[in-house]
Amino acid sequence: MAIEQLIQGILTATPAQRRELERVLKGEAPTPTNESQAADRAITRKEAAKLLGVHPKTVSTYGRRGLIRRLALGAGGERAFRFSLKSVTDLLASGANA
Repeated sequence: MAIEQLIQGILTATPAQRRELERVLKGEAPTPTNESQAADRAITRKEAAKLLGVHPKTVSTYGRRGLIRRLALGAGGERAFRFSLKSVTDLLASGANA
């Protein structure tokens, strides 16, 4: 009976629930669920640059150096990044980007 319920749950899952299930099945960390992490959204390089008052290439450098958290999209040579809004605002608050 439990297997039937599991299968029914998968068949009726929303697209977001299916993506989350795929992440877990691939061994990736589940999407954060607490309020502070859930409120942290991904922003583009251009948005981060505007917030920080720097060139978009500088945002990429900050991401590579670990000054702001970058979030990978895609895989392999098709890799693209977004940046954590929370880490950008934390960097602004620290004044380290000056």
